[in-house]
Amino acid sequence: MDAIVAVALPLFLLMAIGYVVVRARLVPDGTVPGLNGFAFHVAIPALLFDKIRTTPLAALLDVRFVVAYYAPTLLLFFATFLVSWLWLRTERRLAVIQGLATIFTNSGYMGIALLLTMGGPALALPAVLIVALDNLIVVPIALALLEAGGGRQGRFWPTLGRSLATHPIILAVFFGVVAGSIGFVPPGPLQRVIELLAAATVPCALFALGGSLVGVPISDAKREVATLSLLKMLVHPALVAVFVYLVVPLEPTLAATTVIVTALPAATMVYVMAQRYECYVLRSSTIVLVTHVISVVTVSALLAFYGPLP
Repeated sequence: MDAIVAVALPLFLLMAIGYVVVRARLVPDGTVPGLNGFAFHVAIPALLFDKIRTTPLAALLDVRFVVAYYAPTLLLFFATFLVSWLWLRTERRLAVIQGLATIFTNSGYMGIALLLTMGGPALALPAVLIVALDNLIVVPIALALLEAGGGRQGRFWPTLGRSLATHPIILAVFFGVVAGSIGFVPPGPLQRVIELLAAATVPCALFALGGSLVGVPISDAKREVATLSLLKMLVHPALVAVFVYLVVPLEPTLAATTVIVTALPAATMVYVMAQRYECYVLRSSTIVLVTHVISVVTVSALLAFYGPLP
């Protein structure tokens, strides 16, 4: 119970404050996009750069972690996609978004914020790795499936390359690895600026996340939304738990934090990609909202189960 009060409650309260403030129109209309932009382009990259710069390269290149997390994650993604596309005869792009909704966890905003609150940067490694690797592994696979047969294959790989090369999170990871490899230590004033920006990650990201849920359109496809939401919130973390504890055992603290991050709700990126490809928009937004509500229970339960982590 102490873990729930100390860790989960402040995070959900921050999200609730963002929701209430935006819903009550106490801030201008552009506040949430502005905070999202600041968190995505400035605060989170500063945090990632500093964390990765001070993390041993061996931990960043942990093949066991990649296999333990992405084997069950991609298994669930392709199972959902193929069942929906080939068996239920769902249109291919809709099936891709459905698959994403079951595995694309909110590691960037909520995951990093949660682990920072639990134990500071030392515990944040799984969320950092998942943020980076999702953009290097999951997003390209999803984009390839979304673009397949769309008549734009010739432009797909150059466009994807430019997107990855200019992605603020990928750049932060890259420069963090380079800085750590050469032993670069930012001068005192610059390091302090990085720390101040990184410290803004939790309040900005969670306030913006709560505010972004205002006005989310709701679908009436209750059974489908419930099924995909339960796949994300129960099946995905259960599969990952089997792998991190039994199939490819990880160090206990890393295994625990990986399961906790996996149990977080679907990221708003699912809704963003649905909008981009003009498919499954209403239901994807509903899944994002529903999984955030469910996470109040699931995250609290996991924190109570694990207790304080070393």
